[in-house]
Amino acid sequence: MKFYDRESEQQLLKEVLDQSKREARMTVLMGRRRIGKTELSQRCGDESILYFFVGKKAETLLCQDFVAEITNKLGVPVLGQANSFAEVFKFVLQLSESRAFTLVIDEFQNFQKVNPTVFSDMQRDWDLWKRKSHLNLIISGSVFTLMKKIFEDYEEPLFGRADEKLTLQPFKTDVLKDILHDFNPEYTPEDLLALFSITGGVAWYVTLLLDRGKTRKNKMLAALTEENSPFINEGKNILIEEFGTDYVIYFSILTCIASGMKTSAEIKNELGIENISSYLSRLEDYYGLISKYQPIFAKESSKKLRYQLDDCFLIFWFRFFFKYQALVSVRADDGALLCP
Repeated sequence: MKFYDRESEQQLLKEVLDQSKREARMTVLMGRRRIGKTELSQRCGDESILYFFVGKKAETLLCQDFVAEITNKLGVPVLGQANSFAEVFKFVLQLSESRAFTLVIDEFQNFQKVNPTVFSDMQRDWDLWKRKSHLNLIISGSVFTLMKKIFEDYEEPLFGRADEKLTLQPFKTDVLKDILHDFNPEYTPEDLLALFSITGGVAWYVTLLLDRGKTRKNKMLAALTEENSPFINEGKNILIEEFGTDYVIYFSILTCIASGMKTSAEIKNELGIENISSYLSRLEDYYGLISKYQPIFAKESSKKLRYQLDDCFLIFWFRFFFKYQALVSVRADDGALLCP
């Protein structure tokens, strides 16, 4: 699939790239998993891009990968054996004094598990070398809570260091129309509605369906429960790390909201959780997954609040996949399990 939309984001990244030719710049790129952050970071307009992926493995092994990337992309041998990311990052900053290039660090929040001291080490060297180097640093992360904490908590070392922050949003309906038209010029409103309802405009889900020829509603629905379908466990995969050990409670609350229980009283009665308001507050303010609103004719002073899940794909996943796990596991045919 070709690259769609993101014109304003690309323009900003190109402007930051130009600024980095005078002095190093740091851009933080956030967004839920599968939204297209990695692809966007590669389209910043630079021809020289280093890509560091922070996998969940030993720091020394990560450094070996990073050193190989420097050597292969820039043709510069790294002297000695780098055993810490601090050494690699300092080398990159010093190297960018004499040549401008872009460094993308993907899944940056994983350093929290690999070695949390990385953040203070980076802050020290960034403050020391920023004005002398010409590095265009793009830091990308998909665990929203950790990325917010790393860069927006005033007690954290990297607080205030980012020159720009971008939070990537799903494709809007107009973009989905353009994409679906390219794959199926004769699509129907039902096809478009199915694409939006299933994917929520998340780039990877759209690609997953359309690149496989699932351009009609029935084909899209059938694809969801095919053997080894990535959709079956997707909600769990993208949220368990966010919620940690409390994921069972949060999953239960989100299932209630996705199923039509909109008030805290309804959710409390269904789950038997006394302090339900504290979990709802965290889902809204900390995780950014739900929002509250008042019924259309309610007075402004009314306490009759309703909650809604803001991610269309997660509404779909909690409503049908998580709630009916037993049916999903036996692989009903032709999307029949999508009927409650």
